[in-house]
Order: sequence, then structure tokens, then C-alpha cells
Amino acid sequence: HHSELETSILYFRRSLNWNMTFQKNSSLRQETSWRNFWF
Repeated sequence: HHSELETSILYFRRSLNWNMTFQKNSSLRQETSWRNFWF
């Protein structure tokens, strides 16, 4: 059984990972749209 602190850290790290993945995906999407625009 996790303590409250461990649980919050787990959630925090999970959301952090999710945010980083999301940002990476959106920048990738922007790059792709730029390429589509140019070519």
C-alpha cells in the first residue's frame, strides 16, 4: 500500500511524462504541418 506522498509523487511523475509526450507530439505535428505547407 502506497503512502499518500508516494502516490502523489507517482501521479506527479506520470502527469509530467504525459505533458512532455504531449508537447513533443504537438511540436511534431507543427513540423509536419509546416512541411505540408511547403511541399
